[in-house]
Amino acid sequence: MTTADNSPPFDGGGPPNYMQRYDDTVDALLESRETFNRLARSSPSSADREQARQMALEAQRTLDLLKSEHQLYIDNPNMVRPPPLEILAVAEALAQRLAQLLHHQERTKAIVNSIAEAAEALKKVRATT
Repeated sequence: MTTADNSPPFDGGGPPNYMQRYDDTVDALLESRETFNRLARSSPSSADREQARQMALEAQRTLDLLKSEHQLYIDNPNMVRPPPLEILAVAEALAQRLAQLLHHQERTKAIVNSIAEAAEALKKVRATT
């Protein structure tokens, strides 16, 4: 089946799994950006907050570039251009850094909770003596 100008109809197909790769990458970047933004608001240290803000900006820049590349693909469906490997590499690096920050944040919360529990226990001991 072809269109009036004998070109194949655009069905979002592209190379096998292109749309799936694109959607997965967009989802990962959106999730990373939102999580980094949340960490930028809630991380215990100012250094972590600043780093999270920078990572959120990087995720947004990468997302914008990916969408731009995708629009080129939409505008020229006969020219197959899956997301460049550089974009995929940045998305993967952001996801890995996000995992590290989340792990660090959870460890920090666990330490703070342990200190709070110890303080509460000490307070109870002192109250009974």
